[in-house]
Amino acid sequence: MKRLAILLLGAVLACSGPPLGDRPAVTVTIPRGATLAAAIDSLAAARVIAHPFGFSLYARLRGLRSGLKSGTYAFPLHDDWSDVVDALQRGRVVLVRWPVPEGLMLWEIADRARMNLGVPRDSFLAAARDPELLEELDIRGRAETLEGFLYPTTYLVRAHIDARDLVRTMVREFTAHWRPEWDARLDSLRFTRSELVTLASIVQAEVRYGPDRPFISAVYHNRLKLGPDGDLRLRAPPAPRLGAEPARALRLQHVPAYRVAAGPDLLAR
Repeated sequence: MKRLAILLLGAVLACSGPPLGDRPAVTVTIPRGATLAAAIDSLAAARVIAHPFGFSLYARLRGLRSGLKSGTYAFPLHDDWSDVVDALQRGRVVLVRWPVPEGLMLWEIADRARMNLGVPRDSFLAAARDPELLEELDIRGRAETLEGFLYPTTYLVRAHIDARDLVRTMVREFTAHWRPEWDARLDSLRFTRSELVTLASIVQAEVRYGPDRPFISAVYHNRLKLGPDGDLRLRAPPAPRLGAEPARALRLQHVPAYRVAAGPDLLAR
């Protein structure tokens, strides 16, 4: 008992430090499935805690052993141990890591947002189809939805983000990866961005092996260049499944499209 009392006293003393307002905040990411020891190592490396062994004893006495809430937390340097333990137990994260793989359709992204972030599925779908949001994000052309402009990557988003802000974040990521020189190429081909991502979705659905995509893209470009007397159908196997109708001069109805990274392939003749 005496030894335990000494340990507890040491933990209490370790919690003391400068006023919170004088301590800069740092972020610490706790991965999904992380052990308490791994979490403590991360906290110590970020200088949130100065005495890992003492904090480990204190945390275990507070009942923090497993089941840590994953996410990215913000802590002041040398934070009070009680506040750190409370945050890890309750999951008071400031940022959540949200991976979005390429090739997903809009409804699949909406499902992931609901499951991983708690964003209502209907709210996400409504935001992605909101004409005002399309105008705000400067999505031009014939697009009636933001599908095709939701960039696939791993995001760090704030906890409890709402649907509209999540959609804004994804579209802005798309815009950040769009290269200025592609605009000139689009003008020469008389494409809009929405038409490009429409064709990108078709090529991606048909060809999973990246190096083959420029060849398939060239086939579709040749079909689209046929004159009024030619066969103007794309004859793309994925098009019916994706919802695209045969089109003239690539005036495609907007179909599920996803990855702007396919753009260079599709801008090649």
